[in-house]
Amino acid sequence: EAAAVETLDDAPRVSARILVLDTEAALAALICETLCAEGHQAVAVLDAQEALDRLTGEPFDLLVSDAALPGLSGDRLAREVGRVRPRLLDRILLTTGDWVSREPEAVARRLGAGLLRKPFELDELRRVVRKRLRESPEH
Repeated sequence: EAAAVETLDDAPRVSARILVLDTEAALAALICETLCAEGHQAVAVLDAQEALDRLTGEPFDLLVSDAALPGLSGDRLAREVGRVRPRLLDRILLTTGDWVSREPEAVARRLGAGLLRKPFELDELRRVVRKRLRESPEH
């Protein structure tokens, strides 16, 4: 069973530009710090409008976003991402602190996005990001 579990050292390294969207500044900073330590260029933004502005003007390989942003559902975020950066639609990783509702899973399924439940282990974040990047046709 241990052989079936992917270790971080076994995964190929891919350097990517990652946009991190979370209203919790400390969490966004921690995610960015973790991803930068992996060799990625990670940029934190604290609200959806700033994220959409950055996506409009800059290329990114992955979006890590809280699924429940004030005034912006995960589905609506995906519609906006699709409008400004359609190639990023299959490169979204949602995070959620909602352990009660099944809505985050439903949104992730509809979007074809990954999902991490908060609080998550940083090793889990690294593994899921690597998996999303490996699944991306450009990586």
